[in-house]
Amino acid sequence: MLEDLMETESSDVLMIDYLSVISPSEQASFLWKQILESRRRHYDWLRSVYYQLNGRWPEVDQEIFRRPSSYEEGLTTQFTRTERRKLHMQSLMNQMLYASVYFSQSLQIIYNQLLYEELLLRHLRRF
Repeated sequence: MLEDLMETESSDVLMIDYLSVISPSEQASFLWKQILESRRRHYDWLRSVYYQLNGRWPEVDQEIFRRPSSYEEGLTTQFTRTERRKLHMQSLMNQMLYASVYFSQSLQIIYNQLLYEELLLRHLRRF
């Protein structure tokens, strides 16, 4: 399941960066950059957890970036992906409920970053 979450790293980073460039205002661009920083930390944590569990760094096929046809489509896509990621993380946290404190706390940190990103995405819907 961790590998599934990491398959979108490339396309997420590219799309969020793209959306920050085409955003309708400087405020929106700033929020996208905050999301991008959070997403990068998110993927760093995922890789770290994967390494701790498997003793090797993950090797995953990356999803191909597809430029959205509009800013609104890109925003909707990121919102949908964040919701889907939250569900995956909740499932992982339930599976790791009795794992070490390190794994439980790491997954909670990743989940909290998703909540933060969701909040920023809700603000972006106002623009």
